[in-house]
Amino acid sequence: MAAWRDEDSVTTEPMDDLSWLTGEEVLTLIAAACRDSRPLHQRLQWLRTKLPPDQAALASQQVELRQRAAAKFPAADRMLFTGKLLEQATDTAIASYKASCFPSDLPIFDLCCGLGGDSIAFSLRSLDANCEREAASVVGVDCDPAAVALATHNVTICGGGDRFSGRVGAVEEQAWPVSPFAAHIDPDRRAEGRRTSAWELLQPGPETLEKLRSAVAMMAVKLAPATEVPANWLSNSVHREWIGSRGECRQQLVWVERPQPDSARRSATVVGDRGQTECLREVPAAEADYSASLADQLGDWLIEPHAAVLAADLAASLAAPWGLRAAAAHGGYLTGAKPPLPPSSELGAQFEVLEVLRFDRRSLKQRVRELNIRRLEVKRRGIRETPDEILKPLERVLQENRRRDAASPLFAPDEVATLVVTRLSAGVVAALCRRLRAAN
Repeated sequence: MAAWRDEDSVTTEPMDDLSWLTGEEVLTLIAAACRDSRPLHQRLQWLRTKLPPDQAALASQQVELRQRAAAKFPAADRMLFTGKLLEQATDTAIASYKASCFPSDLPIFDLCCGLGGDSIAFSLRSLDANCEREAASVVGVDCDPAAVALATHNVTICGGGDRFSGRVGAVEEQAWPVSPFAAHIDPDRRAEGRRTSAWELLQPGPETLEKLRSAVAMMAVKLAPATEVPANWLSNSVHREWIGSRGECRQQLVWVERPQPDSARRSATVVGDRGQTECLREVPAAEADYSASLADQLGDWLIEPHAAVLAADLAASLAAPWGLRAAAAHGGYLTGAKPPLPPSSELGAQFEVLEVLRFDRRSLKQRVRELNIRRLEVKRRGIRETPDEILKPLERVLQENRRRDAASPLFAPDEVATLVVTRLSAGVVAALCRRLRAAN
């Protein structure tokens, strides 16, 4: 038995490995190693005392992958992974949000299902309490037998096995039901060996997606945030949504025939760690009201839109209702007289502007020393220097301030100040700011 490598082609050997990994004895050993509080290398060494070398390597790989997967999956300590499929998988919070967008009584085909991140959430959908029917079935389809086996295991241990069935095969070979059904598809964006965001290089390709579109009652196509969707797809029945979590834009969804509350064609949704969601929808009139020209000076507040808002090109929709101006190219920062969002909002980080300085290293050093700032984060847009390059000349002053232990007139001893460097119409400025944080 050889160690299961992610780059292996589909052969019987990886399937033999998977069959062994799903055995009760090895799953018990892997679970024990995951619960162990000792350093990882000691836990892996313990596994080697319990198993032959090849089997120990497979079990050790799962321990490491479960540790990496914990940020994505609450049930990671019982799931099985490969490194590649874990990287591609939708996390539980986002998958649960997507599942809530599909009618519970509509069967779903999860195409290119991978290890089953989305299939788990689809299988756990529940109907309205007054509905006498059970939630509809889910079919996970993938051309990789190992992926289907992983998805089946993972859905089952998460409690959705009675509604899920796995099917090995290409999307192009599937026979679709006559009755209405929905589809979620995650086309391979590495079909030619490296990651791509080009629509024409997706696998399954545009022709298959077009045929599927004409067959479904509702569909979501999962894409990279930067993928440009061809014009012939952008009809009134299509809505594009960018989804973010944990500070990043994670994916773009092209929804077909999903009911919408208004005529917006684009939206950005941020999913929190506890599954809470916050959505910003396109405001068509905002483009006309929003001034794309850079502000010549900063207001009392600075807003950094979430990466999903920027990917959806919705900075104008965030800015216009509050009279905000652009404080960086392409809406990377917005500025105004007051914070437009509640402190708990994840659509954008908000900063109170305390002082605005020239972007001059000598002046910055002097002011950091005068204000006894001990901890500093740096953010920047519109300049070449990286945050680390800006921060490095200030580190000695920050260390001296920590040793001196003198009070700052602006910041609490343990508070992290924020330095925002951005290019306005009048030039580059450096703003000392306080990040607005939600109350615990």
